Amino acid sequence: MTTTKPILKLNGAKVEAFCQVCGERITADGHIWVNLRIVAQVEEVWEAKKDKTRWSLDELAKMPDTAAWQAHHLACDPEPDANAYEIPIGRIGTAAKLIGWTAHLMEKSWLSATDWDHVLREAGDANA
Repeated sequence: MTTTKPILKLNGAKVEAFCQVCGERITADGHIWVNLRIVAQVEEVWEAKKDKTRWSLDELAKMPDTAAWQAHHLACDPEPDANAYEIPIGRIGTAAKLIGWTAHLMEKSWLSATDWDHVLREAGDANA
């Protein structure tokens, strides 16, 4: 689903982001993003099966994971031309901004097809 290292970490009221390629902290030269092509694929599979009431273990195992949010320096981004929903790091650098972005994302019909909830939990757990 996501990487083992959190992409976001709460540090007091500040939110720090870490590049998944080089592992360094991202300052102003990066973003967090999700690939909307993968989001659409996840939504398509779940939509096709939404009316199914009984699931075998094999069917559940074959269901796709949610689309993973990623964090990269612009120079490290492995998919710079992806059809992505991007949030520049400078716009999400405080806990208040993270809450605001979460409220904004909750208005998106596709958010549940991503691992945003996991990203938030990891960010909070990073200092626990």
